[in-house]
Amino acid sequence: MPTTYSKDKIVITSKKIQEITLEIPNNIIDKNGKILIPARSQVKGRLEPASLNGKVGSQFIAEEIIFPNSMRRNINATSNIITNKGAMSKVNNNMRVLEDTAAGIGAVALISLLTGDKKINALEIFAGGSLGAVAGTLFRRKKIATVVIEPNKGDLNITLRSNFIVPDKY
Repeated sequence: MPTTYSKDKIVITSKKIQEITLEIPNNIIDKNGKILIPARSQVKGRLEPASLNGKVGSQFIAEEIIFPNSMRRNINATSNIITNKGAMSKVNNNMRVLEDTAAGIGAVALISLLTGDKKINALEIFAGGSLGAVAGTLFRRKKIATVVIEPNKGDLNITLRSNFIVPDKY
C-alpha cells in the first residue's frame, strides 16, 4: 500500500527505534471498486532496526490503522528494509570545548614553565586556549552511520503480513 509522510526525508541511526505515523494518500479499492481503506487513513507504527543480506538498515512496522472517522484497527504490515546509507557528524558539546580550551591554556603555562619564561601574557593565554578548542573539535569529530529514508518516494510503502478485516463503515 502506498503511504506518505509529513517530511521528505527521515535520517535515523540503524540502532534507533522511532514511532511515526504515515498516511494512506488515496483510497485502496478492490477489483469491484469498493473502498477497502479510505484516503487520509493514518498508519501508526515504528521504524526499527533490521538487516537485509548483511546490510544493516531500518524497517517500518505498522501496528494500527486509524480511519478518517477515528475508528481504529490493528494491522500487521511492514515496509521493505531500507539500507540507504548516510553519515552525520557527531556534535561536540560545550563542556568538551571548555575542557579543550582549558587544556590549551594549561599547555601554554607548562611550556612557559619548561622554557623558563616567568611571564605569560594575555595573548599567549588566548592563543593557547583557542588552539586547544580548535584541536579538540578537529580531533574529536566522529561520523555516525545513518539510514536515509525517503518516505514520499515509496521507501515506507507497506505490505500486509496477515488478513485484514475491512470494517463495514468508516
